[in-house]
Parts: sequence; C-alpha cells; structure tokens
Amino acid sequence: MQDYPSSRKEAKLQGIKYYHGKVCPNNHGTLRYTKSGGCPLCLKKHLQDNRQAYNERNAKFRENNREHYNKMQREWRYNHKDKVAKFHRNHFEKNVNQYNSWARLGHIKRQNRVPPWAQIEEIHQFYVNCPEGYQVDHIIPLNGKLVCGLHVIENLQYLTPSENMKKGNKYVVE
Repeated sequence: MQDYPSSRKEAKLQGIKYYHGKVCPNNHGTLRYTKSGGCPLCLKKHLQDNRQAYNERNAKFRENNREHYNKMQREWRYNHKDKVAKFHRNHFEKNVNQYNSWARLGHIKRQNRVPPWAQIEEIHQFYVNCPEGYQVDHIIPLNGKLVCGLHVIENLQYLTPSENMKKGNKYVVE
C-alpha cells in the first residue's frame, strides 16, 4: 500500500495521483484526487449518474426522432465504410463458429420447410430464371413471427431488392 502525501501541493510536486485531505462530506474517507481535489468515490458515482441520464436522453431522442437518427446512422456508415467493414470482418473472425452454427441452423430450417410433394426441379428453375435486378422472395416468409410458409413454387415471387427489404420477414393479409 502506497503512503500518500498529506497535502495536495506535495502530491503535485511529486507527480502522485492521490493525496490525503479532508474527510469527504459523504464520509468516504480522506483520499482525494490531486488534479481536482475531489473524492474518487463521489466522482465515480457522479459519472455513473450522468452516464445513465445521458443514455436516457439519447434513448428519448432516438424514439422521438427515428427518421433523423436512422438518416444520421446511414450517413455515418456510408462515410465510414472501411471502419464498418473492418468491424464486421473482425467480428466474423472472432465468432466464426457461431456464424457457422447459424448458417447450419438456417439450412436445416429451410430443409424442414420443403414438403415431400414440393416440385424441387420447378423451384430450382424459378431461381435460375430470376430476372436480372430481382430477387426470389417467399410470399409467406419461411420464418415469420405470426405465420410460416413452405418452400414451394406457389409461395415464390420475384421482387426488386428494395421491395424485398421493405417486406422483410412480414406477411400482410389484405
């Protein structure tokens, strides 16, 4: 245990981070920061309270300004493509087993959505004949929240990538 000086001035001269001063008003003891003269425990609590208030303000802002927030995020990602790509690459390398597990699970789920009476060759041709600039989409998603469809020819359609992204994993009954 280090013996700290009893005055702030001495601590500054010695270049030490802490000194023994007056007892904290919250009765935490006599240890103080040399730079600010503050109690380390009080300052830590103050920072935690401020961080929580900051996070709450941010959450409210995001909730009330969803479009603006999303636009800001898109712009940031567009302007920092290298950082985003590097992050995803590093994350994949660190979690390659998890990604493989998810891929295998998705493959098994798709296999389970193909009934014995499905026309596999017709489905294959549907994918092969997909027009350029379009994607094959399941009308009723294979893994929807409310309903799950089958991987059959009657459940397939061509959509542009933007329409497919808008639709997502939803099925709207009209």
